[in-house]
Amino acid sequence: MAVACYLLSLEPPSLSPGWLTPDEIQYLEVCQLASNDHSGHHKSFEKRIILSVFLNWRMHFLIFASWSNAVPNYALKFSMPEIIKSMGYESVNAQLLTINSDNVDEERPRYSTGYGTSIAFAAVGIVACLSLEFCLWNGNKKKDMMTVSEIEGKHTKHQLRKMEERSPLFKYSL
Repeated sequence: MAVACYLLSLEPPSLSPGWLTPDEIQYLEVCQLASNDHSGHHKSFEKRIILSVFLNWRMHFLIFASWSNAVPNYALKFSMPEIIKSMGYESVNAQLLTINSDNVDEERPRYSTGYGTSIAFAAVGIVACLSLEFCLWNGNKKKDMMTVSEIEGKHTKHQLRKMEERSPLFKYSL
């Protein structure tokens, strides 16, 4: 997946004349130059960047948050045919058209392991999101203790750019 993303990632504006007008290309190039000195696409594969992503603790929280959404959804998707079959229905349409809401509690099958696992994943995701939110909020609060002039007096613009998200000027939008 990572290789596919790298190969299919967006091209720089100058290589997109098929769907951008010349004025749009020029505008996007000027915006890139004004915002930073990155070209938008690295010329070589850098293991250090990939390693930094795997070692970034924020990514682990985001992975748990993603799993908390995906696992219960896929569990329901893959178990729904068996649930419908065990209730005595032949097709999904028949079940949706003929089930009486009063009989749901009586006919409800028990899938405690599946439901328990789905609830556990959802709970882990909620905890991960709240923990990440708190950590990022706390990090922003610590960075706010220094003024811009203090930060610029302590670091050069090149050092601050190289720090990326560790820069005291970098704030997370929450």
